[in-house]
Amino acid sequence: RDTSANGKFQYAFNPQLDATVTFHFSDGRVDLDNWGGPYGDDPNYRQWQRRASALAELHYAHPSGFWQQSAQFSYAGTDRDYRNDVDPDHPVDRSEGNYTGILRKVSWQNLFFPVKGHVVTAGYEYEEETGSSWYRSEGAWGPYEEQFPGRSASTHGVYFQDQLQYGEEFFLTSGVRLDHHSQFGNDWNFRVAPVLMVPSTRT
Repeated sequence: RDTSANGKFQYAFNPQLDATVTFHFSDGRVDLDNWGGPYGDDPNYRQWQRRASALAELHYAHPSGFWQQSAQFSYAGTDRDYRNDVDPDHPVDRSEGNYTGILRKVSWQNLFFPVKGHVVTAGYEYEEETGSSWYRSEGAWGPYEEQFPGRSASTHGVYFQDQLQYGEEFFLTSGVRLDHHSQFGNDWNFRVAPVLMVPSTRT
């Protein structure tokens, strides 16, 4: 069984500024087996999963047409419970567990249009992931327990990109990006991508 809900809301404050909000929620139960094939069926091994996500976006366009910017805020969460009680086929085996994970993102992007055929993009992104889990079981080999306490990792990113168009034949995109991970440090990436169109073939 599964229950879900989705929604989207949009509102324009004025011709230059508008906002959009979307969300999704689901709550479901799944019957699981111990393994595939003979004797793998388990009548009371179940998983309950709840998911929720939301995205809010603000978009602004300057009246001159020179500058556009957008800001996004997003959230995604998952919560899973597992439970397998004793039954006639497994009279001494039982287990249960849980996993919880959350992903948060924030981004800010700016587009500049200095002249026709020239677009400059600059922005910032932040992402944070957190997760935790636990598992307990009892059986013929005795009790077992495993704990994974809450852990988190985050990434900050800034980027710059320049797109140029010369006539209808030549396009050039170049950019640079710097990411800083909370555990792995800095990572630089560069990109230069020229494109030449052949008028006779349009390739």
